[in-house]
Amino acid sequence: RSSDLPLLWKQSDEHNMLRCAILTTLLHLVKGLVEDSHSLYPFLLPVIQLSTDVSQPPHVYLLEDGLVLWLVTLENSQCLTPELLRIFQNMSALLELGSENLKNCFQIINAYIFLAPPDRKS
Repeated sequence: RSSDLPLLWKQSDEHNMLRCAILTTLLHLVKGLVEDSHSLYPFLLPVIQLSTDVSQPPHVYLLEDGLVLWLVTLENSQCLTPELLRIFQNMSALLELGSENLKNCFQIINAYIFLAPPDRKS
């Protein structure tokens, strides 16, 4: 059950490989729920935040899957929320890494651009 995932995530604090499996499960849930995936945001967004925060030690294990989950979450969002914007604070440090994850980072930035409401200058 998806309701068991938050408890499993909390209990797997020292087991990053299990957390990678949880990220993959969340990825499939988001894809399956499409725009209804916003119901997962209270758990999903903090998971993405932690997985993509290069100042947190688990990012070494979780970053790649976390970026994919972040992108799929944006692709299945109907609008940009303050919570989704908050996660974007991780992006500058990710870009500074200059790693093989740059492609995913640019895809995430592009998804934010498409979700952003149009600028309504008169």
